[in-house]
Amino acid sequence: MLVKLRRRLSGHSDEGSALIAVLVIMLVLSIGGMALAAIVTNTSGVLSDARSTTQSRAVADAGLADALGLAKRSGSFCGLTLEDDLAASGGVTPEYSVTSTCDTTAKTVTFTSIGRAGSGETTTRAVYNYTTGSTGHGADMVFYSDTTFTKEVLTSSASNGLLSIVIPSGGFECMVHTPANVIASGDLVTKSGCVIDGNARVGGKVTMNGSADTIKGNLTASSTVSSKLEGQILGDITLGGAMTTGWNNRTYPGKVSVRGNVNLASNSFAGSLTIPKANEVEYDGYLKIKSPTATNPRVAGGLVWQDSVPIPTKPTFDPWFDYSYSVADWRPFNGVTFAEITLVNSGNGPWTCNRFKDNNPSTSNAAGWRELGALTTPTIINATACGSLSSNNGSVPNVALGTDIVFIAKSFDLTQLTFTSKAGTSPRVWYIVNDGAPTGAGAAVPSCNNGAGSIVSNHTNMAAVTAMVYTPCTIDIKGNSKWTGAFYGGAFSYGGGMTFVGANIALPGMPSSATMPGAGTSTSAALGTLVSRGDLP
Repeated sequence: MLVKLRRRLSGHSDEGSALIAVLVIMLVLSIGGMALAAIVTNTSGVLSDARSTTQSRAVADAGLADALGLAKRSGSFCGLTLEDDLAASGGVTPEYSVTSTCDTTAKTVTFTSIGRAGSGETTTRAVYNYTTGSTGHGADMVFYSDTTFTKEVLTSSASNGLLSIVIPSGGFECMVHTPANVIASGDLVTKSGCVIDGNARVGGKVTMNGSADTIKGNLTASSTVSSKLEGQILGDITLGGAMTTGWNNRTYPGKVSVRGNVNLASNSFAGSLTIPKANEVEYDGYLKIKSPTATNPRVAGGLVWQDSVPIPTKPTFDPWFDYSYSVADWRPFNGVTFAEITLVNSGNGPWTCNRFKDNNPSTSNAAGWRELGALTTPTIINATACGSLSSNNGSVPNVALGTDIVFIAKSFDLTQLTFTSKAGTSPRVWYIVNDGAPTGAGAAVPSCNNGAGSIVSNHTNMAAVTAMVYTPCTIDIKGNSKWTGAFYGGAFSYGGGMTFVGANIALPGMPSSATMPGAGTSTSAALGTLVSRGDLP
């Protein structure tokens, strides 16, 4: 019995050892499996993070590319905010956000693009240069002498807004519908049904001669001499002197402020009238309001009697923009680099003065003008050696341009010249006459002498391109000429009709002028070259 018992006990001991061995093996395998799973999990996480980082970098780059495309198209990139949030619109990540800041002193713009994908986030930063230029000196037309618009002068704006007409040393006489804001240092005279769609502000007095004459905006005149307002003003009226009106039985709807007597005749004010206590209001030819405590239905908005009424501040103007041509100004200008071709004043071959001026078989009938159509990159035609650059030779050139062109000459005669634009292009053209006696920045008025001449436009058609005309002498428009762009001259003359459409164009370095509502943006910007680019840690 004892022996059998020992055998049974001994057999039981062998079976337990095997079980322990199996358990040990299972434990080792489990630990190994867990370690392998951890390794696989960690590796997958690393791969996932790497993939997320790669994707987020690609998304940041895509956001930057979108922002640069928008900046180049619009010319507006300071304070830019651009987002592509697919998750917010029901999509999935990735997503990006881009912002920009400009250093106006260094003329640099910094784009910061943050890209997100999965658990990854990458911030990319790029710094670019940029250039700025005026869009027409803050005005579509600038003339430094008395200026008159008759019914032969038809004007409008390419943006369907109001033009800005600036006359820094002269007055404005209006005889036609003028969709503009007008600012002049001298007097304003209206007649023959003049209608000014915007504001009128002058340093002199106002004389509205016709009852149909209308100023739709505000009227401000700084002269202490009495102004005569036979016409209608739909905005506020602010005068430095007295005011007389006509017998039109009309109501002026805006507020009125004068520094002298007011003669309302048969008219009335819907708004308030501010007037010095020492002055009076006359109406119906003999009735007068003299007392500071008086009220009268002719002044529905009430009388405001003051000890004194201030003189309206006279408009201020930039001095004459004295441009002296330098090829460096155009390399680049608004992000575009111009080549220069200098015309030679001898011979009859390509790029000679005679090639443009003469119309005879030896010069291929003034082929120089027509050959401009073959240019494919922005180009300066320096014709200062030619004296006057003229198309007035009977050849009637009609040229389709495919690129921007700058013309420099001592004077121009653009008779019967037509420029159109090739399909898919929007050419700009500059006609520039250097000031004859350049005095540098700060010169108050232009100098039409020492060889400087006028720019003559007779049956000229520049409606299909955007052109700037600059001369210290006279911009002489006649013969139903058509223009789109900007005029900047010492004087303006016309005859036989003109159609003008204002559009943004300017010279290098041109400052903004005295601003007015409706004048539009005074500066534009163009993105330049890359300064630096990289990911932020």
